[in-house]
Amino acid sequence: MKEARIPKAIWVEPTNICNQQCEWCFQSNNTMTREKGMMSDHTYELLISQIESFHPEISLHLAGEPFLHQGIFSFIEYAKKHGIKVSLTSNGTLLHHEHFRLLKTQIDAINISLAGADRNDYKNVRGCDEFYIIWNNIESLASVKRNYGFKTRLTVNVTRTRQNKNLIDKLQENIASFDGVDDLIVRDLMDWQGGSDVKELLLKPNMVKQMVKDFVKNHDGLFHSIQILRGKGAFFSYCDSVYTAAGVLWDGTVVPCCRDYNGNLALGNIHDEHFLEIWNGVNMKMLRNRLSSNKGVRLHPICNKCVFPEKAS
Repeated sequence: MKEARIPKAIWVEPTNICNQQCEWCFQSNNTMTREKGMMSDHTYELLISQIESFHPEISLHLAGEPFLHQGIFSFIEYAKKHGIKVSLTSNGTLLHHEHFRLLKTQIDAINISLAGADRNDYKNVRGCDEFYIIWNNIESLASVKRNYGFKTRLTVNVTRTRQNKNLIDKLQENIASFDGVDDLIVRDLMDWQGGSDVKELLLKPNMVKQMVKDFVKNHDGLFHSIQILRGKGAFFSYCDSVYTAAGVLWDGTVVPCCRDYNGNLALGNIHDEHFLEIWNGVNMKMLRNRLSSNKGVRLHPICNKCVFPEKAS
């Protein structure tokens, strides 16, 4: 099996603390058991020094709200000075009047999680009535971007659920009216590897499509053939992430996946080893090897609960 040398993307966690309690998130039900904290300047600068030679794109978020970190603007500017593309995802509650300052950092992309398709849907998800605060923040951010000619890609995302599926088209129309917002991203609901109970919100899958998915992912040969057709056959893995991306938690711990909010698959720490030594180390090689077969995925205590293996569809 061909070995990956460098990741294309790295999720960097400024903090794993969040100021919201979304209904379907691990933040709201205490399933995230690791220590909470803020990434230090030393840890961040150490990471940048280890990855700047291959210039991956970094996303300044993982398991928390990045704007809770007082140094978030400095983090963006520091990475940009070292030639690294930077994006982040925020719940949008803490933007307030920092729009110009944020865009002036030359950040490449900002993604705002709206959490609900309208006011009532937002209240159901977050348990608070801040929909129009976020809406106004998005509109203001788009306005500053347009008026000053900033090139930052600005997107809004919402999670499609059984409750809001009929509201998405209207939200799409409203977002499209914001000159300066580039796109609305509609995401599928996740249960965070079983960490959140989303049965009442999850859309029922198309039964025929689900049968095809199940058949493909249970036959390694067929899955491999599809991967070749998709241009990914060189690796033959049920998870693209282990060859293309990684996460770095606030304390410097490296994990193979942005969905590993608890650090259960910790591979090492950048304070002890260089990032690339961890990325190409024995723990990562074992994980890639294990995820190269359907049996390996099924028997994995964490990855077997993930939706990534269904990417063959």
